[in-house]
Amino acid sequence: MMYAARELQTLPKGLTDQLMTVHAKRPFPDTPEEIAATAAAIRDPNFRVQVSTHGVHVYNRDGHHLATDAFALWPHLHLEADGAHAFYMGVELARAELAWRLGKRYSQDQPLEWGCASERDARDLLAQCAPGTTRRKEA
Repeated sequence: MMYAARELQTLPKGLTDQLMTVHAKRPFPDTPEEIAATAAAIRDPNFRVQVSTHGVHVYNRDGHHLATDAFALWPHLHLEADGAHAFYMGVELARAELAWRLGKRYSQDQPLEWGCASERDARDLLAQCAPGTTRRKEA
């Protein structure tokens, strides 16, 4: 990074986020008010998970809930009869809480970015996520 900064005749700040292993520059792109407005417009039963400065938001057509502890959100989900969905939501809520506590950017169904502390998979940023199940095929 220092070599690149010297070649570009600039400061190294802003060249890459690879050294930002814990927090992000702008971890919470949506305000709590923006998330509440989005939640009010939802008309389907699919859960959405987002993070703001106030904590973890989970919402669908049946309600919008906010907490700083993923376990506090569980009673509002009513997933006792759907084990696979409960497991998925548990993973997403835990990931969202971790992102909130560390000041990292969170995006549902995407892994947290750890900068140079872990390998990044090469991905096409212009490609959409494939529709379908989030269940991985067993090898």
